[in-house]
Amino acid sequence: MLNLNSGRMEQVLLKYINISAPGLSKMRLVLDENGNWKKEFLVKDQVGTTKALIENIDGMPQVTNRYIFGPYGEPLNFSNDAERQGFIGKEKDLESGLADHGVRKYDYVSGRFISVDPLSEKFYGLTPYQYAANNPVGLLDENGKDIEFAEGTTSIQIEQYDLAVNYLSYFGLDREIKAVEVSPVKVILKTATTIPSFAFDEIGLQTTDQPFPTIWWCPVGGYQTADGNIQSPANGLYHEFNHALRFINDNSGYQQDMNNPIPYPNVEENRVLQKETEASEKLKEGVRKEYQDGGKFVPVKGPNSTEIDKNNSQYRGN
Repeated sequence: MLNLNSGRMEQVLLKYINISAPGLSKMRLVLDENGNWKKEFLVKDQVGTTKALIENIDGMPQVTNRYIFGPYGEPLNFSNDAERQGFIGKEKDLESGLADHGVRKYDYVSGRFISVDPLSEKFYGLTPYQYAANNPVGLLDENGKDIEFAEGTTSIQIEQYDLAVNYLSYFGLDREIKAVEVSPVKVILKTATTIPSFAFDEIGLQTTDQPFPTIWWCPVGGYQTADGNIQSPANGLYHEFNHALRFINDNSGYQQDMNNPIPYPNVEENRVLQKETEASEKLKEGVRKEYQDGGKFVPVKGPNSTEIDKNNSQYRGN
């Protein structure tokens, strides 16, 4: 049971806070001291930093905590450590005192990352340790790269993605992924649990401001070719990154080839199928002879696995 009175809290909040505005408010469910679920609202500023916590007190919304940060994220009041999602919504490592920004760790006090920006070669006029081009009020640097995980992605799914990328890197098949990561175009990575879930969607997830290109993949979705051999989910991820890189670097050519249906289903898919074949041979995985080769998607035991997972509820037998 939600410990709220007929939704009055949401009604009042919607009157005074623009919930739909990007980054200004976020609702979450937490357990109270009695083990009951309750709603909390985090009020955020223009860069996603938590500024206040609003809770339901006797049926009315009340601010129960305020969080004050310096422009570069240095906590300026003692209650800040009680809130996990602090400066730009990132979590602070209480042991090291650093913020976890995904690719790099960030030092609040100095306003600098502690390692070199992976995109530093694109921005020679800035120190490789700077944060948000030294404009923390107007700009946001979430992770230093242009691959962004879709909202709701779990830490386990991120680990699965990293496993797939490291696997491809070992065989020298990470060039396309690295190129997309450092491109000026933001690409969303959407992880799914259903099989099959592999696609590159140029329109992407609809956001409050604009859509972004989206790569869909399933870290336990393998492909069994017509001859019975298996391709790993990492191979499927490589396939979709090839589409994404062509879309970024040669958009007109990408559009033209996607609309050319000969050979089936289009020229772009057959171009990437050839890249997939080369990757499959390097990985010693199943090879598709043509786009529709009579094979099928099957559950496997991990992002780099070619072993069918017969314990997966999506397994349908031979």
